[in-house]
Amino acid sequence: MNRKKLYYSTNLQIIFKSANCNHCKDIAGEQQYDVILLCFSVDEPDSVESIESGWSPELRQHFCPGKPVVVVGTKIDLRHNEITKRELERRGKYPVNTFAGKACASRLHAEAYAECSTKTGEGLDDLLRIVTNIAEKADKERRKRRFYDCLRTWCACFRCCFRDNKYKLQTD
Repeated sequence: MNRKKLYYSTNLQIIFKSANCNHCKDIAGEQQYDVILLCFSVDEPDSVESIESGWSPELRQHFCPGKPVVVVGTKIDLRHNEITKRELERRGKYPVNTFAGKACASRLHAEAYAECSTKTGEGLDDLLRIVTNIAEKADKERRKRRFYDCLRTWCACFRCCFRDNKYKLQTD
């Protein structure tokens, strides 16, 4: 099956560092990831329930435990579109507003909430800035954990060697 990959390229200024995000893409099926984006469409209120009851529990329990999550409201250009509003009203529904999106993110214990429109580009830089900051923070924590794991292992070996009298401390 030929799967279309989506690319978005931009330069961001993130806390005095420049980050070039040339390869932000859909990587379905790949195992390396730093941040999970749980997306819903603001013109489909049922999609909020779908991420809350289906996607979030599945990802957190089986595939991505411990990974930071960002909830993203997409298609925000359709929130005030008259045709979309009429169609939803006909079904007794309304577009998802920002407050409802933030409430969803809070219920899911997400790191952040963002909204964007790929059609107009609105919110994309903010989303990438949020994701980049969270990924950088997660990477720092991962490196710190790795360092302390190595330090703990080294200290355990060190204690073991002196306990077993393999080495003697030199005192002058």
